[in-house]
Amino acid sequence: AVVSTQSTGGGKKISEKKVIRWAKKQIKTVNDNLEVSKINNEAWSNGVAMITLLSAVKPEVINWEYVTTENPNEEEKQQNISYALTIARKLGAILFCGPDAILSGNHKMITLFC
Repeated sequence: AVVSTQSTGGGKKISEKKVIRWAKKQIKTVNDNLEVSKINNEAWSNGVAMITLLSAVKPEVINWEYVTTENPNEEEKQQNISYALTIARKLGAILFCGPDAILSGNHKMITLFC
């Protein structure tokens, strides 16, 4: 969404590894305590890392009152992910996944979000 592995940087394809490294760095600027060492960990699959990444890029678009960050249940995880996907689309991202793909921890879909 924010960057894609299909994007080019100066005419070169950006590797998945670089995209993930960039996303992690951006997230740490907003919340240094959020555990995002692995792309398919809980912070990604509950939507919090996705929302934090969007906040790093454009902080004014996130209303944290809509986000459950502490121990979200399955419904709250779904709501977090749906919120992240909605915000990304409003920012112009073209996404080819729904909340279920993220909730299940689908590594490829999470990477494409980045």
